[in-house]
Amino acid sequence: SSSWFISNGHREPSAISIAIISSRDWEVLDLEDIGKNLAKKLTDGDIGAVLMCIDAASNLKRLKITGCVNITGFGLEILRG
Repeated sequence: SSSWFISNGHREPSAISIAIISSRDWEVLDLEDIGKNLAKKLTDGDIGAVLMCIDAASNLKRLKITGCVNITGFGLEILRG
């Protein structure tokens, strides 16, 4: 996934992921706000990485994935807590 890169043999969040997770208010995550071109490129790996980084199972109340056509569902497993 492009959400991560390898640094010294460890997976680290990408600059985009860091920018996304720097917020502290995660009641709503609306991926439609990122634009159609980027939304259609997101994968389950990307979504799963963001959800893990924001501790979505504990913090997120609403997730909007409009336009995320590559999502099959396995990236949402983290929401089961």
